[in-house]
Amino acid sequence: MRVAHLVASAGLLVASVGCQPAATHQASATARASSTSSSSAIPTSTPAGVGQAQAYVVLVQDFYTGANGYQIHLVGADGRLAASTTSRNRSFKKNGLVDLPVTSTTSTRVYYLDGDSEVRYLTPAGQTGAAYHIAMTGDQLASFAVAPDDRRIAVTVIDYASQPPRMRLFVDELAGGHPVEIFSSSSVYEWPVGWHQGRLVVAVNPLATVQNAGDWFMQSRGFHIVDVASANRLLTICEGLNADTPFPTSSWGGICMDYPKASSLVSWDGVKRDILVGDQCPSIGPPSADGNRVAVVGPNRVCGGAANDRIRLIDAGGRVTTSVATGNPLGWLDSSHLVFQEDLPPSSPAGAIAPIKILNLADSSVVLVNTSGFFAGNVPGGLG
Repeated sequence: MRVAHLVASAGLLVASVGCQPAATHQASATARASSTSSSSAIPTSTPAGVGQAQAYVVLVQDFYTGANGYQIHLVGADGRLAASTTSRNRSFKKNGLVDLPVTSTTSTRVYYLDGDSEVRYLTPAGQTGAAYHIAMTGDQLASFAVAPDDRRIAVTVIDYASQPPRMRLFVDELAGGHPVEIFSSSSVYEWPVGWHQGRLVVAVNPLATVQNAGDWFMQSRGFHIVDVASANRLLTICEGLNADTPFPTSSWGGICMDYPKASSLVSWDGVKRDILVGDQCPSIGPPSADGNRVAVVGPNRVCGGAANDRIRLIDAGGRVTTSVATGNPLGWLDSSHLVFQEDLPPSSPAGAIAPIKILNLADSSVVLVNTSGFFAGNVPGGLG
């Protein structure tokens, strides 16, 4: 289960991040290094209104285990599949590699990694196309984030041929041709999470490898907000010796777990709000897109390993309500629809897949999602 992975990861990420001061977070290569990346094709425009009037959940299925590729699904609030496509798996696989995100959402579409270096897109109407090409070698892994207006892209490439592995982070126009490297390191690893008001949000981790890999995103040890024009770090969010920032995030922010203190909600603007102060259980779960709620797993499920524990909803005033949903909160379709994975009953056969459902907070109704996968965001998406 993903919750078990996150809790277990907390014990792995105990080394100090050792991030560089803001003043040294500067471009480490000359601008417009044309060898860094090149354009493949500019995505076609999405028809007006498509993907805007309605919200969609992005699910990624079988990224590590798919024998014939992995699937990207867009699912509506009714649980029905709106659009889907199959993409090639990475060719470079090795135990312990960082499981970097392979999708990025914008106002109209989801972008996804096809193979090792091709970035493509999928719209709710089912349109697909090539968007960007990342120049890489066979011993490298890439992750990316596209700006909400579909004009720019930030890319991290980690080179495992070097020891220790070396990462570089660059920004380019989605049309290609103007890459600018803004950070590189062999001791700290950063990858783009998204864009917030024109600034780049990057996740930070001291580890180039992890103990386990699977269909989830790498847990980070904080976030940096970066001015891409100057390459300066403007803000550090949830950074410390014992801090963990599990995914997924939302357009408002993320959750900060600073053991043994209470968990906090942290916005991309640096606003911090403690939740469940005095609670002995790790409060794992995603904040809503407006920051007014956070959904966390039930205390018995986290602390005692019990299944069928109801998800708790905490509002901005700290009030806790118990939802009708049981299981693991995955993310939010919008500020009133929670996506969660329901616990399987004890009598379930081996290999059974826990169903994904959507809870409507307005009327407490629950619908079944008619596909599977791990939560990777929503469309319209981005970080605001």
